[in-house]
Amino acid sequence: MGKFVLGSLLLSLSLMTACSKKPQLEACTFIEVETPEAEVTVGDVDIEGGEVEMLCGERLVDVPWSEFKKHLKIDPKAFVGDVDGLKKQVGCLKDANSKAKQVSCSKPSQSGEYASLKFNYDD
Repeated sequence: MGKFVLGSLLLSLSLMTACSKKPQLEACTFIEVETPEAEVTVGDVDIEGGEVEMLCGERLVDVPWSEFKKHLKIDPKAFVGDVDGLKKQVGCLKDANSKAKQVSCSKPSQSGEYASLKFNYDD
């Protein structure tokens, strides 16, 4: 269970509370499972891996597929076109007061155990 960071999450929340900046947890809503793509413009090639797009509060975030595979053993590729199926497998939260670019996600079968997944803001 070393990959799960429940202790780290609780420690982070405690430290933030101690610094008078109370955590404000927002539930993230899954929007789309995006397939890998390549964008080509004159003199530039931009290659993106697959991402899961979520709305956390008022911000759109993209979590790479590799984060789900590494920390939750879930392959988002299996949920392309089936966002509802992914919603049944995992739920995510984001601390609105944190500057860290990470969401905390958990499988319903592992209640109370969260994994931190890195994200990028949607562009």
